[in-house]
Amino acid sequence: MRKILSTLFLAGASSAVFAGAVGNQVITANPLTQDAAANSSVSVGIDYNTEPVDETLSGLGLRVHFDSGKLTFNSATYGPDATSDQQPVSGPTDDADDFDSNPDTDQFIILSWVNLGGNFPGKDPATLASVDFTTAADFSGSTTVNFSASSTPPGFQLGPNSATITSDGSNPVDPVDPVDPVDPVDPVDPPPVLDNIVGQSADDAESALRAAGYTTVNVVFQDSSASPGTVISETQNPATGVATITIARTPFAPNLAQPIPSLSSFGLLLLTPLLGLVVMFRRKK
Repeated sequence: MRKILSTLFLAGASSAVFAGAVGNQVITANPLTQDAAANSSVSVGIDYNTEPVDETLSGLGLRVHFDSGKLTFNSATYGPDATSDQQPVSGPTDDADDFDSNPDTDQFIILSWVNLGGNFPGKDPATLASVDFTTAADFSGSTTVNFSASSTPPGFQLGPNSATITSDGSNPVDPVDPVDPVDPVDPVDPPPVLDNIVGQSADDAESALRAAGYTTVNVVFQDSSASPGTVISETQNPATGVATITIARTPFAPNLAQPIPSLSSFGLLLLTPLLGLVVMFRRKK
């Protein structure tokens, strides 16, 4: 149905060209001039009025021309006025026929409104739409956004006012290399609990524990009847990485030294032979 309405509207517009225009549908960019940095967003509003004032027209087909080397089209938003008459946005399309008579603007989009009831846009003046662009990464100097009519109501022609976008003097924004995210540090797995440590030699047990990931190996010696230098007990704490091994050592020999005799005992030993001589002497008498 919309395609039929658009066809009827275009047919009326074509007859108006041959009949001669008696009024203007005036399109004014809002703002007319603005500054923009390289690689930045910029928006052009589309304001509308008629000369003479006429709020009972059948619609408008509008090309929005731009230089694709300096501007990239992002989106077009209708409104806030005449939103009930809006048609789907068309393009971008290459401007092979140079409809705006400007070879620098090489592409255009088409915005259109159709109202066969003769109530477009419903108010005068009106704000019909806004068009959003992004400036090129090396944008400098200036560029224009122009307008041309793809269709107008009978008796009207387009009176366009272009927008001018000028570099604000900022240096072009160099693309920033994405920063590689920092790889999260893999958690260190705790060392395993080793079996069969008891009975190993001290050196073998310590080597096995350190190879398993224990960062601290404490060595404790203890008297034992086990083979000297072997592990007789152990503890392992994987959470802290600390292990303790107890090593057997030969017990010290008992103290076998005899006590030195007291003076009275020593004297008794000396007197015993003398007493024997005295007894023998008395028997002889």
